[in-house]
Amino acid sequence: MVKDGDMKLCAIINSWADTKELLPFCIENIHPVVDKVIVVYSENSNHFNFNDGITEIVFGKLPCQWVNFEPEVGRSPHDNETRKRNHGLEIAKMQGFTQFLLMDSDEFYIQEEVTCERERIENKNLNGLVWRLKTYVRDRTLYCEDH
Repeated sequence: MVKDGDMKLCAIINSWADTKELLPFCIENIHPVVDKVIVVYSENSNHFNFNDGITEIVFGKLPCQWVNFEPEVGRSPHDNETRKRNHGLEIAKMQGFTQFLLMDSDEFYIQEEVTCERERIENKNLNGLVWRLKTYVRDRTLYCEDH
């Protein structure tokens, strides 16, 4: 039971078909260090091409809540992407979550870093936090920081 004032951290993963193969690994990576994972998926792309099989790969097999959000014809891809992210955020807020990790299914975090920063927010009563970006290219030894 979460008391008023306690931190509840929800990872909200936006998923498109072009990264569906990474989605199970993304969920398994973040699930142990958050209170809940919500996956917002679409069967159609922002360009209204049907995304074959996004749910066939993992639907119902992983510890997360699945939320469908389809792009709206006539809106720009950017607008549909923003609306999709906000939809997941609103669902998490309605469920009582207080902090949010918005991510795509091709993003992975070092679990110890998430845990450490989560503790910092809980102990220091911070309003938010921004992670430094490190993009890996091909393996863990090739990367670019803050690009």
